Amino acid sequence: MFGETPANAGFLRFGIIADASLTLLSYLGLMKVADTTPIRLFVLGDARIETSRGTIEPTAEVLFAAALYLILERKQPVSRRALEAVLWPLEPQSAACHRLRQTLHRLRRLGVPIDAIGKTNLVFRPESVTADYEDFLASNASSDVSTDHSLILLPGYEPRFSAPLLEWLDTQKSEIGASIARLILGAIASHRTRAQWSKVESNAHRLLRMSPYNEEANLALAEAFAMRGEKIEAVRILDGYLTDVGNGPSDLKVPAATMRKRIAESMPARPRLGLEESLMVGRSLMMERLSTMLSDVRAGHRRTCLISGAAGIGKTRLAAEFTAFASLQGLPTQRALCRSTDPHRPLSIFVDLVPRLRAMRGSIGCSPQTMSYLDRLTKHSQNPSVAAAQDGESEFIHARVQRALFDLLDAVLDETPLILLIEDVHWIDSLSAQILADMHDWSADRGLLLALTGRDEPAGWLARIPDLHDLRLEPLEETDSSELLRTVLRREGQAMGDSYLEWCIRVAEGNPYFLQELANHWIDTHLEDYAPASLTAVLNQRISRLSQRALQLLQTCAILEKHATLERVEALLGTVPHQLLEAITELSSAGMLLLERADGRNGGADHLTTRHELLSTASLARLPSASRAFLHRRAGIVLEREVETDMSTATIWDCAKHWLRAGDSKRAFSLASRCAQYLVDVGLPSAAAEAYGKALLYCSESSVRLTILGHQARAYQESSEWAASIAVVNEARALTGQLGYGQHLHDDLELISLRARWRTDRAEEALAASLQCLACDSATPNHRVAAGSLVLMLLDVTCRHDDIEPAFQTIESLSKEPGVDRLALLEARMVFHTLCGNLPTAIEAANELIASERIRDKHGNLFRFLCNSSVTYRTAGLFANAVGALEEAVAIAQLHRAPSSLSRVIPMLAHLALERGLVEEARSWYESLVRQPTNRSDVYVSLDVGALGARFALLDGDPSQAAKHFQRSLDELIVDRLGQRRVYGLALYVAIEMAANRALTDSALEAFEAAHIASRRCLHQAFAATVLRRALHSRGQSERAEELFRDYAGTYRRERWAPVIAS
Repeated sequence: MFGETPANAGFLRFGIIADASLTLLSYLGLMKVADTTPIRLFVLGDARIETSRGTIEPTAEVLFAAALYLILERKQPVSRRALEAVLWPLEPQSAACHRLRQTLHRLRRLGVPIDAIGKTNLVFRPESVTADYEDFLASNASSDVSTDHSLILLPGYEPRFSAPLLEWLDTQKSEIGASIARLILGAIASHRTRAQWSKVESNAHRLLRMSPYNEEANLALAEAFAMRGEKIEAVRILDGYLTDVGNGPSDLKVPAATMRKRIAESMPARPRLGLEESLMVGRSLMMERLSTMLSDVRAGHRRTCLISGAAGIGKTRLAAEFTAFASLQGLPTQRALCRSTDPHRPLSIFVDLVPRLRAMRGSIGCSPQTMSYLDRLTKHSQNPSVAAAQDGESEFIHARVQRALFDLLDAVLDETPLILLIEDVHWIDSLSAQILADMHDWSADRGLLLALTGRDEPAGWLARIPDLHDLRLEPLEETDSSELLRTVLRREGQAMGDSYLEWCIRVAEGNPYFLQELANHWIDTHLEDYAPASLTAVLNQRISRLSQRALQLLQTCAILEKHATLERVEALLGTVPHQLLEAITELSSAGMLLLERADGRNGGADHLTTRHELLSTASLARLPSASRAFLHRRAGIVLEREVETDMSTATIWDCAKHWLRAGDSKRAFSLASRCAQYLVDVGLPSAAAEAYGKALLYCSESSVRLTILGHQARAYQESSEWAASIAVVNEARALTGQLGYGQHLHDDLELISLRARWRTDRAEEALAASLQCLACDSATPNHRVAAGSLVLMLLDVTCRHDDIEPAFQTIESLSKEPGVDRLALLEARMVFHTLCGNLPTAIEAANELIASERIRDKHGNLFRFLCNSSVTYRTAGLFANAVGALEEAVAIAQLHRAPSSLSRVIPMLAHLALERGLVEEARSWYESLVRQPTNRSDVYVSLDVGALGARFALLDGDPSQAAKHFQRSLDELIVDRLGQRRVYGLALYVAIEMAANRALTDSALEAFEAAHIASRRCLHQAFAATVLRRALHSRGQSERAEELFRDYAGTYRRERWAPVIAS
């Protein structure tokens, strides 16, 4: 070691006395030998400079200071004068110069490579020196450096002999310390995104030892403790930091105060790492990907991901870790869990999510109308009303419910980015899946993360999401499996033999849950000579060691699922408190039961949940069927007490399930009927019809069955399942006969049957029955008027125009009768006067119908009246009114995301444009129709698409393409029972044959002419009349062609404007 006397005489540690008489040549000779070993600077921890000839320590004040200065400033030449001013600021220049020469001489004797550049500058060869802090900064991550490595710069070194030196030293410490802090903070950030909280903690501690008031280090340390479940310690750390900041600027306190609030109030409760929650290993890269998505969402971008993998692979554990981390970044999470019964429970996840979303900040901005539709989704009416059968209304109701859901989500997202976590989507119902897919598209520019978990790889609806992030969890590597096993054992103070540990790793095949259960099994038994064959065997053995009371509690929680609050569990089992406490303690100690904390802001209650679904399944498998039915019965009793007070849809569904599995058909029927009515209320008639069918399985009372059949028939009509509605009506009619009511009643079922027969190509049959109903004095006047409207439309489509006026007179005779619906009467007047009466009267009726429905806010009816009224406007030549009505109908359908309704209105716009000669406008509407996800099982939609495609192919001069679009044969067309459809089809057939230069057969032309003559009093006949005219001309029958066209245009054509047919 070097020491200095006031006379600046120094002695080498190795006994070499400094010789001032050494010449420059002899010095250079010595340096050639010393150059081979670089000197090394240590500033972290014990400060020193090591050379090939010795060690310079801070006690040699001037010598150490000079060497330190030259090394740290070695990137550029150092002025002799500058160095003198730093080391001897108070000495005369000559004395300082002399002392510098002596100091340099002594440094060179020690092997310090200092060269002179001229007489004024000194230079240190950079390649000859290494510094410990530079090596530290050059490392890729600070975690690669030993955690016992001190990061305190030059501890205790404060040279008092020179104020400039002390000032320079402070600057160097600050710069080097900042660089080290940046590196450690970068490592902390990396470890945070990978959920490596032990490394976050160790790096934060290291940085705080160097910089106790570093804000980011304090926040990271608190975050690490919070993520391990030690919220109290995390809050204590932040409180200490806030106290240390004291009366400093208020903005210094904001991040820490915000973090403290999130930990204390917003962060979901997490048990400390123990039996309840396992160490997460091997998922760092997945957490990093999720953290990247989190940053994107905070920036206002939507992301959707699927965490997939086998049962027990750690999907829920990863999701829980991620959402807890997100909560500390200020992003709330709303979670829904799909269950095995959910495929038969439409909109299941949103029934659970909406109440939680409504409790969030921002939801107050939703309109009362939005809230009323959300109430339809989550609250069941005690006195549900069955709406009158109106074709298409349900589609708009469901669309309004979905729109209300999106409005609610939009209001919440205006306040904060959000994570929607949907677990076990392999059990999701199809309607919820469709809404999630729509939500993905809708939220493209919103800060929403749709995080899904499931066992299957993306398929079905998920495969159609183009930018889905697929996070497939693979089995753990052997090292990670070993770490997880040893962690479980260490917390119990146990150590497993190496051979059995290797066996556990091998048999678990990287499944974290299996590994934990194997470890717990060994802790319970310490048996290493017996190897369970499977995870199921391990679970069964662990369950078999439970006490009877603990097993019953486990089975009860599995039965109740999300409803397993402490209060319900206690009510179901009837166990005295101290016995229930013993069972809870036993299961918790065994790692089989968790207490899931509720969000107090949502008014929920904590509930008990089994550790894993596999554990629930294994425990329930031990129940005899009678015992399981008893538990379901008890669950039904407990939940039914709450149904009448909270009217929760979710509770009603689950209560119905329990009564069904308990075998109580009467109670199951009552609740199943309410569930079906709920589906009607939210605009899901097809699902409602199916639910009514299930309810009928539990109903034996004939009068009640008749009521349910009526509801089911209406539901089938609303979903356009016409054949099914006819079958249900027939079953109901057979039942009315058995009850002695007769089979020919004039009621709503009759109207349903009439409309269904029309839509299944039994128009003549429907017409005959409608005429009988209209003429029947025993039917109510309102019922007869409703049937009369069908009569008028059926007479038109079957081309029986001579009977239209007498039928209308009968309807008008009923107009003064009490109870007649004015809208039904207006509709009948509009139809009659459009077909053959006074057009101004038809226009007046059309205007009143539209105005009345706007007031009533019935979107399905308004849509239907707009479409029907457009026919009246078109017939009168009011094209602007017609187009306006149809475009408003399109806007309603688009606003409410009603594809079936769009498929009905768009062909009307395309045909109207073709009739006016606006080919490109018509083509635009046709292309829009083709892009729609139409229901091809609807024969009318399919015919419209094919007919329009054929019309445009003919306009393009491509008859072969036209034939591909319109594939109806001549024999099929000739026997078509609907006159209007028959003549239009024959017109297309003939036009295609003529365009292809194929000779028309006499039978085809005769059938076409006969169809035209039968239907020429109908609307929309210009195309058929024009094609027939040209066909007759092509066969040399010009006189007949002109005669028929003249009769149509001058006598029979109802429209009061000249036909314009695109060539």
